[in-house]
Amino acid sequence: LLSLHLSFAQQYDLRFKTIDHKQGLSSKRISAVLQDSNGIFWMGNRIAVDRYDGNQTISFTLSRNSNINQLSEDVHNNIWAATYTGLYVLIKGEKEFKKIQHPDTQLQRILDQNVISIALLEGNIAYLSTNSGSTVKLKYDQNGCIVSQSFKVLSVLEPYTITNMLISPNGSLFLGTSSGMVLEFV
Repeated sequence: LLSLHLSFAQQYDLRFKTIDHKQGLSSKRISAVLQDSNGIFWMGNRIAVDRYDGNQTISFTLSRNSNINQLSEDVHNNIWAATYTGLYVLIKGEKEFKKIQHPDTQLQRILDQNVISIALLEGNIAYLSTNSGSTVKLKYDQNGCIVSQSFKVLSVLEPYTITNMLISPNGSLFLGTSSGMVLEFV
C-alpha cells in the first residue's frame, strides 16, 4: 500500500511601502536598518543616519566616510551606530550623534576602528567587534558614556573576527565569525 501526501507551501501576498529619496533619504545605498521601540525607522548609509517616522525624514550626519555597519537601540531609547570610523550614540532627545570617547589612548584606538557590530544587553552592557579582530565588553550610562574601568578587550575570542552579534529573545549572545562559525557567549 502506497500513501502519497502532497503539501504545498502557503503563498503570501507581500506588500511593501517604498522609502527612498522621495521621502528624504540621504543616500540610495542603505547599509543598516533598525525599527526602534516606538516604531521609528532608522536607516544608515555612507552619508548619514536617517530617521523616518512615516511622514518625514530627519538626517543625522556623522563624521566623514562613516559608513554605518549596524544600528541598535538601548534600554534608554538611545540609538547606537557602529560605523567605519568608530562608535556613535544619539541620546534620546538630542539633535546629533556623539562619538564615543575614552580617556585611555590605547582603548580609544579600538573605539576609532571600523566597528563592525554591536550588541546591547540588559544592565547597560555593550559588546562590540572591530574589523581588526578586537572584541570589547563595556558598561555605559544612560548618556552613552563608558563607565570607568568597565572597558575590557576580550582576548578569549582572538582567533576569531566577530562579524555579527545577535541577542536572542532569552538574552543569549550569539557571535557570527569570519571563519563561518556561530558561537554562543555563555
